[in-house]
Amino acid sequence: MKINRHYKKIGLLGFFLISLTVLVLLSFQARPQSGFLTGGNTTVIATGRMAFSYPLANIDRQGNRIFGIGNSFFKRNWIEAPASTTARDGLGPHFIARACAGCHLHDGRGAPPAENQDAIALLIRLSIPGEDNFNGAVPEPVYGNQFNNFAISNVKPEGDVEINYQDKIINLNSGKILHQKKPSYQLTNLQYGPMHDQVMLSPRIAPHIAGIGLLESIRDEDIIKNEVQQLHSKGPVKGHVNYVWDSKAKKKMIGRFGWKANVATIAHQTAAAFVGDIGITSTLFPAEQCTIYQTDCLESPTGSDRKNNALAKNSTTEGPEIDDDTLNHVIFYQAAIAPAARRNIMSKSVNHGEKLFNTAGCATCHLPSYTTGKQPRYGLILIFYFMIWVQILPMEGQTSRHLVVNGKHLLFGASACFQMSMGISDSYMTVELMAY
Repeated sequence: MKINRHYKKIGLLGFFLISLTVLVLLSFQARPQSGFLTGGNTTVIATGRMAFSYPLANIDRQGNRIFGIGNSFFKRNWIEAPASTTARDGLGPHFIARACAGCHLHDGRGAPPAENQDAIALLIRLSIPGEDNFNGAVPEPVYGNQFNNFAISNVKPEGDVEINYQDKIINLNSGKILHQKKPSYQLTNLQYGPMHDQVMLSPRIAPHIAGIGLLESIRDEDIIKNEVQQLHSKGPVKGHVNYVWDSKAKKKMIGRFGWKANVATIAHQTAAAFVGDIGITSTLFPAEQCTIYQTDCLESPTGSDRKNNALAKNSTTEGPEIDDDTLNHVIFYQAAIAPAARRNIMSKSVNHGEKLFNTAGCATCHLPSYTTGKQPRYGLILIFYFMIWVQILPMEGQTSRHLVVNGKHLLFGASACFQMSMGISDSYMTVELMAY
């Protein structure tokens, strides 16, 4: 019996579609709950050293152009003023990096420096007891709110950061032995005299920045809802919303960024990093970070001097070292960096780590998913379901709490989850590490 070619084609096409449907269904059933596309439609499938440097997968042509401009200013070094390269001068007087990418290498997290190595990608936050007018930390009087170990010509660097590591051996319940290094920090060769006798040091490694535009797009009400749910739950984790002052909005907002959720917007974070880490002023932070005790810093030339001279003679407005357009391009660039798809999602160790992460209660703060709201600031509409493990709600208190899981006592408070986010230990081993 002869079969018409037309029906043959239909039969082959039908078989192909059925097979494809079965494969897709099996694929979705096999995937762990937390999913593959970490950023929904914005996710890029990329590996290697540039995996965190791609624009959102659904970015438009105009957005891609701005992304490229912002990328240029994010990665290129700033230089001392005055210079012929007027768009990029104004470095310092004090600084810890010459470019944003100096700390966020390939838009990823910084690496803790080795012993006797310069502290690059490591920020030492300084404060003394008390709160400022916005309920924030009080800077150390002589050296300010962070320690800068580099300076331009004719200005003294604030000093040196010495890091020493102590070997630490940890015996796990499973019989495994972990070898870790516990860092200690000391500020030496202080060039402007001794510090306050109650100074507090807070070392902070530069975090990776892929996907932070999605984090900023999470609706306030969803964050507050999580706080309320934790408050009324029986579990030991009780996070709270951290309201902080935002220099862009000129009001208090929910903190979302930084190791302690103490920054509300990418705009504030970016401008604060420019002035604090590189010494580049902006309209959001127009003053250099020199204290009254640092006379060489106060008297040093800046990129603003040249810009001020170009203004009308009767103008009292100071010109910042980075103009608003350039700053906004850098802000957009960071907001539009795409999250990469999860790797090795079928791995037994990855799935085991995910189960431990959830069992230990880490997912109480690090919620596995959010649906974003509109984000008009960057001309993007990001409304979709996306997967994220990030702590927006800071933990209450610093005291230790304990939870028994499968016969193991887990340390909370300064918690296993917090140690995971700080990068002290590796993936799924964290929970097992904290058991004793």
